[in-house]
Amino acid sequence: MRWRAASGVVVVCVLGAVVAADDATSWDRTYKHGGANGGFPPCPEALGDVTVTNGKFSIPWDVTVHERPMTIGHIEGTVRPSGLAPSTVVFASPLPRAFVQVMQDDNESIDDMLHAKVKVSFESHHDGREIRVFTGESCEAWWQEDRAGLSAPAAGGTVHCDSGAYAAALWSTKQAYRSGDYARVAVPGDPTRVYRCVDGCKPGVDPLVKVEVHEVQPWAFIGECAGQTTPAPPLAATGSPKWDGTYGLGIMASQDWRCPTTATLQKLVVSKGRFSLPWNLSTDRSDGGKYDDATVGKIDGVVAADGKVTLRATVTIDEMPPEVTEIVRDGTATVAYLRTLKPTMTFALDSGAMNPSGQGRKARLTFNDDACELNYQASEYKNQQFKESDGWKVDCYSYESWKGDATYNDGDQASVGGGLYRCAVSPHCRAGTRPGRSDQWKRVGRCGSR
Repeated sequence: MRWRAASGVVVVCVLGAVVAADDATSWDRTYKHGGANGGFPPCPEALGDVTVTNGKFSIPWDVTVHERPMTIGHIEGTVRPSGLAPSTVVFASPLPRAFVQVMQDDNESIDDMLHAKVKVSFESHHDGREIRVFTGESCEAWWQEDRAGLSAPAAGGTVHCDSGAYAAALWSTKQAYRSGDYARVAVPGDPTRVYRCVDGCKPGVDPLVKVEVHEVQPWAFIGECAGQTTPAPPLAATGSPKWDGTYGLGIMASQDWRCPTTATLQKLVVSKGRFSLPWNLSTDRSDGGKYDDATVGKIDGVVAADGKVTLRATVTIDEMPPEVTEIVRDGTATVAYLRTLKPTMTFALDSGAMNPSGQGRKARLTFNDDACELNYQASEYKNQQFKESDGWKVDCYSYESWKGDATYNDGDQASVGGGLYRCAVSPHCRAGTRPGRSDQWKRVGRCGSR
């Protein structure tokens, strides 16, 4: 490998990308200056940001001499979709006089610098894409995208989309978007919203659909477009009386501060196929204290005969209550962001003696897929008892066969004679007491498959 200052260039092959991209432009973005390891020059330092456009990059070889930053060259190239980045290193000609003097004063070899090994690595991690540059034996510098900045909503949650950066076209299912690109989304009944592409916004990747929580969210909500709203048709006056009745709240899960609290949701009443639920927010503080729940809106629904529900989530406040903004400090505590929490709901009928859940009507209400989940059961619902008399059998495969000379503690289970039994005396069932012939054992069920 040869480097020549000023008059020539040398191509350095690069390996080591963590995740392959779809095309070179998926690496396009601005990488913020991060840090560097290594001591005295000529180790490159990450003193400025690096912008990649159409896969092309130019990384300044910056050093600090007598507390003064200076550029002694550039590492240039085009990153491939895989992250491999064949690069050309060009040093300034002539090199800055102050830099040459310091190298000479410290007996450092400029020639060794020109022949040092260099590797550029484009990598993708969960918290963002980054560039790493390795030179010599112990020099490393890195630049990382500001993914948190890309994902941050606009202050106040409302932006002007008629002109300026946010005047983007409506999102298209056929278009791929680069990091930092904007798109508007219009949903009936809601203000038009603008989203920013964070990463991997392939054609058809819907800004409104979140991916798994451990994956990078391709789109980030930025704000509502002031004055832009798509009207929605009114809810039907009635639904199907098939689902009329009182439902009680069972299992509830919440992983978002916008999820409604359960205090006022313990009972769901459906009348003439319609219902209404309050939308209150928790004000629990990290120190254990709290204020009263904050009322922010309501959720109305109409249930069709097939159990599908038409929902309308209405926010009834103009600004977030201070009790909420006091505990939500990540910039998302805005009415605009609150409105992006969208509910979906279905009603269903469990029937049949062998249904593992039970028998009766039930409903499931979720928000943004899995951000919040509430499960309801009608008052007449009967959970499955799994009785042997009804035909239920027990999988005994993972239980040991009863041994007459063994001692079984209270709660231990063992199979014998085609049945599964549980020791029901404390501290243990006496050795030799055979299940099915002693009241020390309770029958769990018959072995076999259902």
